[in-house]
Amino acid sequence: MKLFACPHCSQVVFFENVVCERCNHALGYEPTSNTMLALEKSDDGAWRSVGERSDGASWLYCSNYAFGVCNG
Repeated sequence: MKLFACPHCSQVVFFENVVCERCNHALGYEPTSNTMLALEKSDDGAWRSVGERSDGASWLYCSNYAFGVCNG
C-alpha cells in the first residue's frame, strides 16, 4: 500500500482519504504525477490546489465523489 502526504500539512494520508485528518483540507489524487493534492473550494465551484507544490490549478472531482467513494 502506497502512503501519501498531505501537501498542506504533511500528515500521512492513504489513497482512500478524501479529507486530511489533521488540517481538514479536501484531498484529490492526481494520477499523472501519482500525488495527492490538498484542495480548497473556489467561488466558481471548482477546487484549487493549495500547499506545498501547489500551482493553483483548478480541479474537478469525478462523479463518484458525490457518493464518497472517489478522490480522483
